[in-house]
Amino acid sequence: MPILCELDEIEEIEDESFFEEPFWFFIIPASVILALSIYLEFATDLVVLSQIFAILAIFLSSYGIVKEAIEDILNKKITANILMLIAPIASFFILHGQEGATAIVLYAIAEYLEEVTTEKSRKAVKELLELAPDEALLKTDGKYIPVQTAQVKVGDIVGIKPGMKIPLDGKVMKGKSYVDESTITGESVPVFKKKGDEVFAASLNSDGFIEIEVQREKNNTIVAQIAKSVAIAQQNKSKKERFIERFAKYYTPIILILALVIMIIPPLFFELSFNDWFYRGLTLLVVSCPCALTLSTPLANITALTKLAREGI
Repeated sequence: MPILCELDEIEEIEDESFFEEPFWFFIIPASVILALSIYLEFATDLVVLSQIFAILAIFLSSYGIVKEAIEDILNKKITANILMLIAPIASFFILHGQEGATAIVLYAIAEYLEEVTTEKSRKAVKELLELAPDEALLKTDGKYIPVQTAQVKVGDIVGIKPGMKIPLDGKVMKGKSYVDESTITGESVPVFKKKGDEVFAASLNSDGFIEIEVQREKNNTIVAQIAKSVAIAQQNKSKKERFIERFAKYYTPIILILALVIMIIPPLFFELSFNDWFYRGLTLLVVSCPCALTLSTPLANITALTKLAREGI
């Protein structure tokens, strides 16, 4: 994965306004309406109105889950999104629309938090990429000429003045100085560097002029490799995420089949009340709503990656 391509993607995402996101226009109103619905249900006799508000809360907060569920159905995939769509509908048939609405609203909030965390992690990667300066003092015919770091090749000699950030990874060829490597290694105390010692891009030259021989080009420095590793880790799914997806693939049809069995078998073979067992089947669909399961692992992983990126690990 080219580092510069990843940087372009990050910048493109940053152009989006925070206020254009669905949180303000859908999720917050849905949460307020849901709270009002619950209040009307338990504090007044306006049961019908409370159910109407619950329907409105679902309508406002389910845009994402409906889209994903329809895409899964069209792609002939059985996922937890389908169950997430069925459960709130079933909740109204058992006269507990607030429970279904609560599940959908919480799911929408969790998905929004995941999007926010993902954006923060992208910004953390961008910050890593921006730690190293864009210019370097390339030694040419005994003079130091400012050039873009992308133009500097392995083996070139670069000068670093006191107070300047080191532009590329290299080996000290001349001079000595204390170098602050905290952005790379986490070491808060500046490290003394002399001829033959290795220095890293994005570290700060403290007090002496040094010349270095470049050992890694811009896209292959240690800081670039850290950013690349974080970006790749964000795109790849962990074992737990893959397990959750596989689990949801089997969990959803099992719950649907079990609910149908509960609805049909007892009334058909044991002459029990169809209404009672239909109610119980719908209840199973509602309580089996897997929103926490499907969101917990990705959100935790992305948050951890963001923290690691900011720490330079």
